[in-house]
Amino acid sequence: MSQIETSNAIADSISTQYASIMDSLIEACNRLEETNAALVAERDIANGERDRAIVERDAARQGVIGDVDFRSYCECCSKMWHREYVTWFQRPFQNRVGASCNSACGVCFEQVPIDQEPL
Repeated sequence: MSQIETSNAIADSISTQYASIMDSLIEACNRLEETNAALVAERDIANGERDRAIVERDAARQGVIGDVDFRSYCECCSKMWHREYVTWFQRPFQNRVGASCNSACGVCFEQVPIDQEPL
């Protein structure tokens, strides 16, 4: 075999190896693009769920969901809370500052005398 033939054989071998490597690289890039597209779709779904949860949270903080008001007033701290977080009592009691109260939230509940019975 002449030197030109040998050089051509080596070049052909290197070209074939190079083409094989490039095919593998293209396949890997395609798999990465597909994986990225799937992750983007999952992220978009998660962001949508997060946004809906934020809207629900903000509505719950305001205590109004649709036409229903879920708030109740804590007379101890003078704040509005979710109605399941506030307890109303049959008899008034005095809070720490001496005000007469009939309701207490979870935070203020320690100010309620033990003998009080809820409504």
